[in-house]
Amino acid sequence: MRSLAVAAVWAELLAACGDGGSSPDIDGGVDARPEFQCWPSIAPIPRGTLELGKGGTAFAEMPDTLNLEYGVTGGFRLNVRTRMSGFDPGVPGTTVDVRNPATRVRARFVDFDAPLQLPGDCGDRGSYAPSAVGSYDYVSELVVFFNTCWGTDVLVGKQIELTAELKNATGSYATDHKFVTVADSLDPYGHNVPTTPGCGM
Repeated sequence: MRSLAVAAVWAELLAACGDGGSSPDIDGGVDARPEFQCWPSIAPIPRGTLELGKGGTAFAEMPDTLNLEYGVTGGFRLNVRTRMSGFDPGVPGTTVDVRNPATRVRARFVDFDAPLQLPGDCGDRGSYAPSAVGSYDYVSELVVFFNTCWGTDVLVGKQIELTAELKNATGSYATDHKFVTVADSLDPYGHNVPTTPGCGM
């Protein structure tokens, strides 16, 4: 009787694991519970598409100019969104799940070499939801945080390269680059904010 009970438990566990909601016809599928990594270290395999768009309530094409967003605790950021195809969208309704593809966005100055963004290599691990055009949109805005020492006297008018990356646990990888010119914040508290001396050194 004990052996039958143990066998029943194992059967339930295996059934619950299933295939992790993967779609083999999309990107080969992802293990039900891959090892968590801040950013998947497996070698990238180009696949699918990724498009970087402007932030807001829904995905929209990236304009030539983006307004700064001013943080309540100081510092500036840009809000963006991503749209992808050719990848398993992940587990619906989850915002932090290792089975979801990792998405990250980086920013750099185009015209001079200085650290713009707060350091960090991790990606956001939310899922993607079907879009009206047959692809998938990330479930929320993605925030590109700038080093808090930068002020409007330097940022406004600067051209910035934004690089979005998408990678899952099997190594499937896509990227997109956009160049935008930074415009002043629409928040009155985000005007005329000076750069801290020595910033970027």
